Order: sequence, then structure tokens, then C-alpha cells
Amino acid sequence: MTIDEFYTRLMSLTGNRDRRVEERIDAALKLLQQAKPEDEVTAARFESITYGVITSMLDKENSGHAYDVEMLQALTLSAESMIRGQLERSLKDFRKGVYPLIDGGRVPFATLVEAVGRIVAALRSTVFNHDRYGILDAFIRHAAKVADAGEEYDREAVADMSRELYRLDNLLSIHGADDEAILKFISEEELLEIREHPQEGELKKDRVEYSRRWEDVYYDVEDELDEMFAETPRRMGFCFEYWQAKADLLARKYRILWRNPHEMNPNVIFD
Repeated sequence: MTIDEFYTRLMSLTGNRDRRVEERIDAALKLLQQAKPEDEVTAARFESITYGVITSMLDKENSGHAYDVEMLQALTLSAESMIRGQLERSLKDFRKGVYPLIDGGRVPFATLVEAVGRIVAALRSTVFNHDRYGILDAFIRHAAKVADAGEEYDREAVADMSRELYRLDNLLSIHGADDEAILKFISEEELLEIREHPQEGELKKDRVEYSRRWEDVYYDVEDELDEMFAETPRRMGFCFEYWQAKADLLARKYRILWRNPHEMNPNVIFD
């Protein structure tokens, strides 16, 4: 079954409003198991389509927040399958589907902690830092209300997300996070340390990599470079040739001046 044929059958199953929502979800998942191929990347793309269609169906049926939990579960699985299916660019603006379920949704907080953590982890594999930031910001503001209400929650998991939010708040130069909310989960000393050293990962990146413009063009640039170097052996020193071509392309076509990892980390040896 081709992916187009699969999508057509999936839409037919989920669009059949003579059946209960739960029955349509079961039918969609059974079709997925029958149809998805053995290749892991292609199978993940079938999964991504399935969870995306289920999310859209639930959104139409979600009067009175009846399916908030199921929608969040489907969104989580959709994000993860997009990463496995190498569909990273499809996660652009993913925050828009998650926002309403954090702020105003009826999802148990423990479920929210797990789902948001997994969605953020998926976004961490993309360049869409503003989506990651937006989801974390909404989540921490909600978490602060939960903490104020005296509810039980996974404090360490929420603290980790607070740290990640504040790093992004500084790296993206947004400076719009709710410090008071963040300080419910980490100390003021830690917050100040993050403000001074907000780096993510071991290597420093050019600040341009935290811009919206970078997010807009990144995957197009990668596609052009993949085509340019399709026949080039990945020998020692290839990374420098690749980075030079990337810098030239970014400057010439996109008017972006970019410093490569070696320029940003001169004491690190790259091969």
C-alpha cells in the first residue's frame, strides 16, 4: 500500500461519524499495523500521518474538552514519529496545537509533565527553538499554578524544564519568561548562573542559529547542501569543506552571515 493509498483509507475510516470516536481510533491503528512497511523511516512516516489524522479528528469532536488527553497523546506520538521519519521540518509551529491543552485544557498534570517532556525532546532534535520555548513557557506558567495549589508533581522533571526554558529565554533573546514562576522550581543562584552561561550542549553556536530566520531557511539549506555533496566522499577534513559551502550559500542566497563550529570553538579539534 502506498502512503497516498494509506492516507485515503485512513481519512475514510476517521471521517465515518456513524462510528464512535474510540472505534475510529481503533480502526485507524489497526490499519496502521496492517499497512506500515518494514523500513523504520517509512514506517515512522505512516505513523506520523496516522497520529496527525487522529489529532485532527479529535479536535473536531472535542466539545467540552472530552478528548483533551487523547489529543495530547496523539500529538506526542506524532512529534516523536516525525523525528523517526526524518520529517523534522513538519514540526514547525507545532506549539500551536499544544498550547490549548496546556492552558485551559483538562489534562491531569502528571500526564502533562510526561507529554510535554516528550514533545520538547522531539523539538530538541530540530531547529525550531521558538516552538520549544513557547511550549515550555506555557507549561511552566501552568506548573506554577499547580505548585501554588499544593498539588503533587514530579518536582525534578519540572525543574529540568524550568532550566531549559530559562536557557532558551536568554539564547533566543526573548527575556519574556516568568521569573517568578521559574523560581518556584529552581534557586535564584541557579537562575543567575543560567543567565550568565545559557549555553546548550558542549559546543558554542553562532547566535544566528537562535534566530527565527535560521529556523525558516535551515532545512532548505541542508537540502541544497545534500544535493551539492551527494557524490563527495566523507573523508577527513570534509566538515571544513561542507561548512565553507554552507557559509557561502547562507551569505549569497539568504543574506545570513554564519560562523561555523570551528570558528565558535577554536580549541576543539574537528576532523
